[in-house]
Amino acid sequence: MSRSTRAVSITEEGEPVFQCASRMLDDVKNTLASLESQQETPAGVIRLTASQNFATHYLTGCISRFSDLNPNISFDLVINDAIMNIIEERFDIGFRVGWLEDSELHAIKICSFEMMLCAAPKYLDRHGPLKKPHDLGHHPWVAITIFSDIRHVQLYDANGKTCQVAIEPKFRTNSGFTAKQLVMDGSVIGLLPDYAITEELTNGRLIRILPEWRHRPGEICAIYVHRTQMPPDCDAFSIS
Repeated sequence: MSRSTRAVSITEEGEPVFQCASRMLDDVKNTLASLESQQETPAGVIRLTASQNFATHYLTGCISRFSDLNPNISFDLVINDAIMNIIEERFDIGFRVGWLEDSELHAIKICSFEMMLCAAPKYLDRHGPLKKPHDLGHHPWVAITIFSDIRHVQLYDANGKTCQVAIEPKFRTNSGFTAKQLVMDGSVIGLLPDYAITEELTNGRLIRILPEWRHRPGEICAIYVHRTQMPPDCDAFSIS
């Protein structure tokens, strides 16, 4: 999100989220017009949950702009990097970053992302460059526990060749934001989501290592109960 003293505007990275929300809103306006019991304009409170990285780099700017277009809708935003139960915790919408398992909940893919191997310049100054994937096994790691296997990293190159490396986490965390800070502090290396490190890669505070090797892409999705069970304020934000 870009800010000035006079305006708040969406960033290029956040545009897919806003466009998704806009398409949802257009769809629901047609739906609401046919429902006699619903009011003309969606209104109410939407309870959302998202990870800190996603909320910081995508969501806050998008819901600010969405709120400007829909002044009768307000938000209760809960930031939590743990994967929360949408129904039990009474969330209207949850934003999931990663690799979704089968679920009875409804999911809308917003965009894809890539986890990148990164290190701080001062870490590489002390330990030297990494030249091949198996070098990763000789370095301390921060592991994000959203991964099902935090003791191995599987990578592939442009030719489709795969390589699995055993690693030993020095730190484990459920927070991508915390993992980023630990890598930037220079004591470990790690896999970090591309959307959360664009600025740091540009200004040199983080360096992508082994760029010819990639991790499998993940998805950013909006998760919610089936649309027929949702109130109109949530439909406005979530129907595709």
